[in-house]
Amino acid sequence: MKVDPHVVTELRRRFMSGATPSRLIMDIIDWHGDDAGTYGLIQSYFQEAFGVHHVQIAKSVLQICEQDALRYAHLNTHLLYEMLLHRGDWDDRSESEMRDHPAWYDSVELSGEFALVEHARNCHFPEFGNVWEKLSDEAKEYLHQTVGNLNYLHQMSTLLARLTEQLQHNLVANKS
Repeated sequence: MKVDPHVVTELRRRFMSGATPSRLIMDIIDWHGDDAGTYGLIQSYFQEAFGVHHVQIAKSVLQICEQDALRYAHLNTHLLYEMLLHRGDWDDRSESEMRDHPAWYDSVELSGEFALVEHARNCHFPEFGNVWEKLSDEAKEYLHQTVGNLNYLHQMSTLLARLTEQLQHNLVANKS
């Protein structure tokens, strides 16, 4: 599906200002109407604007009545992470632009979940002492997976905390 470059720019601008992925989905629907092509439009806009190859949203969810504004909230966690994992592909601000117009996510460092597990495989765990050598390969792999997943969840919670701070800032600024 063909995307409007102005909409792509607006989606990025809104995201940098603190709009959640679920809000961006609702914006796409508002701008283009709630028709049969909405699912494809969402996929196309997220691909173009944020490098996300697939937004995991059921077509049936798009048909739920508009009054349930939280119907896309479950998308925020993983979609947000994936959008920022690809930020090098779409956030082309210069260093001076980043200084002059910071985004809420500028200080967040992310690695992919698989990279975090691989990093855990290359780590030595002194906490296990002499026990590590006695563990089976399966037990060691389980611990590597667990440590990698914990690091992923830590990055995710840091990311959500930064977004929460931005949303709080926006709320306070709007009351003034």
